[in-house]
Amino acid sequence: MRLLNLQEIGFAHPYDLHPSKRKLLTIASAIAMDTPIAALDEPSGGLDSKQRKLLRIALQTLREKKKTVIIVSHDIDQFLGLCDTIVILAAGEIVFYGGKEELAARPDLRTILRRSGLSLPVLWRMARVLRFEVMPSTAEEFATLLLQREAP
Repeated sequence: MRLLNLQEIGFAHPYDLHPSKRKLLTIASAIAMDTPIAALDEPSGGLDSKQRKLLRIALQTLREKKKTVIIVSHDIDQFLGLCDTIVILAAGEIVFYGGKEELAARPDLRTILRRSGLSLPVLWRMARVLRFEVMPSTAEEFATLLLQREAP
């Protein structure tokens, strides 16, 4: 509850909560079970930016605890920095399976994403405009690459 900043609703009935708080409570419940694998379907849907940040921190905490986290989402930007392996589906068929670097290097990247109804991650769009050789997965990585480029 603390990890997702839900202490104040600890004794509330779930149906009395706003849908976004209910979603976070469901995620907190899954985390509390302390299973080796957590599977989340569209966990960021309906969350505001503050709640999305809490979700990212919670998922990063699970990674640090060496838990396997499976995230099903259309929100590449939200979860790219947390992924070791990416699976992209189109019409029930796997069109990509591999790491972020491998995906970023694919010459048919835009086709894969378009076919799946996905968009090129914002950080990758900006990195391409700036002609970075590496595609960053987090804002911190992007900032580091930008600072390295501007350093004398």
